[in-house]
Amino acid sequence: MKWLGVVGTREVDDTIRRDIEQFVGQKIAEGGGIVSGGATGVDHEAARLAYKHGLGAVRFRVFLPVELELYCQALYDRAAAGKCRQDDAIATVALLRDIAKHRPGVLRDATDFNEVNADSFHARNCQIVDLADELVAFRVNYSPGTTFTIDQAQEKGIPVKVFDYTID
Repeated sequence: MKWLGVVGTREVDDTIRRDIEQFVGQKIAEGGGIVSGGATGVDHEAARLAYKHGLGAVRFRVFLPVELELYCQALYDRAAAGKCRQDDAIATVALLRDIAKHRPGVLRDATDFNEVNADSFHARNCQIVDLADELVAFRVNYSPGTTFTIDQAQEKGIPVKVFDYTID
């Protein structure tokens, strides 16, 4: 089995959501594993698909930058600060808690970090790349975080597929 790392923007529109459903859905149908982060947007959509298809820890991993409850609070705080949409934060927290409850072993939240910041996000992205055999990135406006992860995957020498979007 090959692991597909899925990364990208914190907000998705219908076009991006459709592309995620087609590309990631195809990999799930082919028997591949899905690994992503626990962010809103692309990460949420990839995790939602894997969860909906009944994938467990053998084929589904979500790396978090910090432990789950600390991360959930950070998502709410980020929404309050305008860094992501509140409804996206609420939906992502609900999904992560459902995954933790019903899919033991999927969430990986044991890190050396105790706060959500650029360092913990980069470390989480490196964990995704370390497990991945290939990477798909849904990048909006050349996002630096997504670009960092693409660069890490290219340095590892794994195949990388990039969907680029421009949103005003």
